[in-house]
Amino acid sequence: MREQVNRLIEELDRPNVEIQVVPFGVGYYMGQGHDYSIFGYDAKPPVSIVYLEHHDAGSYVDDSKRAAQSLALWEQQKAAAVGPEQTRRLLLDFANEL
Repeated sequence: MREQVNRLIEELDRPNVEIQVVPFGVGYYMGQGHDYSIFGYDAKPPVSIVYLEHHDAGSYVDDSKRAAQSLALWEQQKAAAVGPEQTRRLLLDFANEL
């Protein structure tokens, strides 16, 4: 597990990667338990596609209203997380404890 955490720490320095962690002490937050990926494209107009993961399959959402709901949920999840630099510190501390 230490190698995995160290790999995450290395990825923090990539310009196209942002990792934020929600500490256990935060408790319940919106979107917890939902697995999804958002693909955003800089088209005119901008396009967002959401991939929703299910226990036995997945589905794509390309409806703009439903995609907007997932984007709003993502913003709530980011607000519950600590920032990128605090995430680095948490990951470093965690790796040292392993």
